[in-house]
Amino acid sequence: MVSHLEEEQKRINLLASVKRAMSGSLPSVVRAVFCKDEISQVFLRFVVDGEISDDDWDSVSCIGAEVIADYSAPYMIDESVERLDVPAPIATPQGWLLAFLRSAPGAEAVEGH
Repeated sequence: MVSHLEEEQKRINLLASVKRAMSGSLPSVVRAVFCKDEISQVFLRFVVDGEISDDDWDSVSCIGAEVIADYSAPYMIDESVERLDVPAPIATPQGWLLAFLRSAPGAEAVEGH
């Protein structure tokens, strides 16, 4: 059984890994990044405004590769991209951590989903 302290450390490590991986390589179309760690799999969810280019997809893949490099086998990475144009509000999905939120005029974030 995993203790509350171990769960908190796991969340801190995941957020630190995602934030490090995003440093300098986050595409400008990204409005938000969510993450979660479940049973040997790290999930990254990128919310974007507008079309995503091939270069943006490459950046998202690189971020995922850098995150999963912080984990030992048999961990896997699952990246998803969702288009949600401004001014649509961004909801934090239940069980996910918010790693990044770009503020934009007319946009708002809401808790829960």
